[in-house]
Amino acid sequence: MAIDISSLLQKKRGEIEYNLILDDVEIIAQEERLDFINDIVFNFKMQLIDEIITINGIIEAKIMLQCSRCVEKFPYDIKIDVFEEFTMNPELKDEDIILIENKKIDISKIISDNVLINLPIAQVCMESCKGLCHECGVNLNKEKCNCYCDEIDDRLEVLQKYFKN
Repeated sequence: MAIDISSLLQKKRGEIEYNLILDDVEIIAQEERLDFINDIVFNFKMQLIDEIITINGIIEAKIMLQCSRCVEKFPYDIKIDVFEEFTMNPELKDEDIILIENKKIDISKIISDNVLINLPIAQVCMESCKGLCHECGVNLNKEKCNCYCDEIDDRLEVLQKYFKN
């Protein structure tokens, strides 16, 4: 979704408020499409001061993630503060200010970039998640297995002998 900013650019100063509800934003994380449980809500102010357009707002949504320990899907709430700067002047462009070429700002890209940056690195359903048994693959949060899991890496066997003494 792109927002046409030509009417805002005609002024030297100006501000527009947006309250968007989006259901068609596609976000790919680690080669998989994120599953949104509800629509994405993006409330923001777009402000022009001289040649800099700022977007300041909040993205809210709920997505389904897969736990990296037990592989179960779980809901995850997103609430992200967004601050982006844009310009049409190539001389003002730097690492923090994005250059606009066609008088349109791609809101979908802003949402996608901010969601991806704010996803947790370790996606776990709960801090106390026990994960899967590395022998039989059973979800240890749901049931207990009878596997003997005291297998020690050969390289660390010397330490085991040391602590037995």
